[in-house]
Amino acid sequence: MEVYTLKINKKFVGKSVPFDRVYLASYDDVAAYDELFRYALVMPLTPELSNMLKMAAKPDVFIDRPFDRNDDESAGQAVSATEWEEFLNKEWVVAIPILSKYAKQALPRYLTSPGWQNTRRGVVKQNPFSEYTYLQTPERKIRPVCALCPRYMLQQEGQCSLGQRICYETLPLGFSDYYTEGLAVPEANNNINEPEEERLTNAGV
Repeated sequence: MEVYTLKINKKFVGKSVPFDRVYLASYDDVAAYDELFRYALVMPLTPELSNMLKMAAKPDVFIDRPFDRNDDESAGQAVSATEWEEFLNKEWVVAIPILSKYAKQALPRYLTSPGWQNTRRGVVKQNPFSEYTYLQTPERKIRPVCALCPRYMLQQEGQCSLGQRICYETLPLGFSDYYTEGLAVPEANNNINEPEEERLTNAGV
């Protein structure tokens, strides 16, 4: 398995790129994320995030560290702009590790850089997350991620999105699933005082 780690220069974090570290693996090697991270957001590399990385995150040096960690054979190599663009044009699966804090429930401490959330008025920053993003936890993988949140209906109405500041206050990391709970709610009983014809009409029959 091969996993690439991209550490973003601090001068770009929160300004041009929403993360300080990004992990990339091919689709065949995605299982490595299960071994590396307890909590992570995992998604295909979106064109938006790819463009951010192309513009602001060309590596100064590439270091190949095999499993045996032979540092004598892991000297850094320069990366040209062309090589970097060709690298990002491949189909990658991205992982963004999430730190968590525990109170009554686990909540995220890191989704995007604070600088990315503190947007100045009139400045629009692209959402780096794909609709295929899932939340990896020790117990399961959850998609859509926002289905965990009590604000799920508000998110569906476009009032918030994954990665915003509100996520740090309301998104439980896998311990509550409001979408599944909603599906499990039994249907309401028929109102025996309602005429049969009216009941069928209300039910859309």
